[in-house]
Amino acid sequence: MPRRLRVDHEGAWQHVINRGIDHARIFDDVAARIFLFELRGASSRHCIEVHGYCILPNHYHLLLHTPEAGLSTAMQGLSSRFTQAVNRYRERDGPLFKGRFRSIAIKDDAHLVKVSQYIHLNPVEAGLVSAPEHWPWSSAAAYLGLAPKPEWLHVVALLEMFGATNPESAYAQYLRDGRGVANEAGSDPSPPTLQFSTKVCARGLTPFTPQSAGPGTPAARGRATRW
Repeated sequence: MPRRLRVDHEGAWQHVINRGIDHARIFDDVAARIFLFELRGASSRHCIEVHGYCILPNHYHLLLHTPEAGLSTAMQGLSSRFTQAVNRYRERDGPLFKGRFRSIAIKDDAHLVKVSQYIHLNPVEAGLVSAPEHWPWSSAAAYLGLAPKPEWLHVVALLEMFGATNPESAYAQYLRDGRGVANEAGSDPSPPTLQFSTKVCARGLTPFTPQSAGPGTPAARGRATRW
C-alpha cells in the first residue's frame, strides 16, 4: 500500500508525532535536552516555527508552522542529528524511532487550539503529573507565563485567540476544561466541520473563538486515538 502523501506547503500547520522503536523509553532528561537543542537548530536552519511541544518518555508531539514548506527535510534532519547525538551519549548505534514521523495537517483555528490542548495535556492524561505546567519537557509552562519562553518558541499566535486581557489565564482555563475529555482532534484526517467565519486570518486558518472548542462542542467530541 503506498504511503499517504504529506501535506507540505508554504503556510501549513502540522501536528507532528513520533514514537520510540518498540515503544521503548528513549527520552531521559539528557535526551530531552538534546532533542530541544536540535529542535531549535532545525527551526532556524529550515525556517520552521515551533508553536508547541511535549516530550514524553517514549514519544514526542510538536505543533509546527512551515511558512516556507520543507517539513520533511526539517524533520529528517532533526531525527538524524538527535539520533546521532543520543547514540554517542549512550555509546550505542541503530535507530531510536520506529520509523518516519507522523504529521497531521491542521485545518482551522479550532483544530489548532484543540491540538495544542491535547499536546499540553498529554503528561496529565498519562498520569505523569497533576497539571500540564508541572511537566518540565513541555511548552505548557511557557504558554502560561510560569517559565521563561525559549526564543525559538512562538506563543503569540495561539494566545491572541484567547483575548487581549490576560490570555494566559484564559488558556490555563481552557487546559483545565480539557482534562479527562481532551482528545487528539489532530489524529482525525477529517476533523469535524465547524461553523466559523470564512474570513482568512493572518495564520491562514479559519478564525477561532475560545467558546467554539470548549467541552461539549463538536471540536471537543472529535474522534481521536491517543498516542
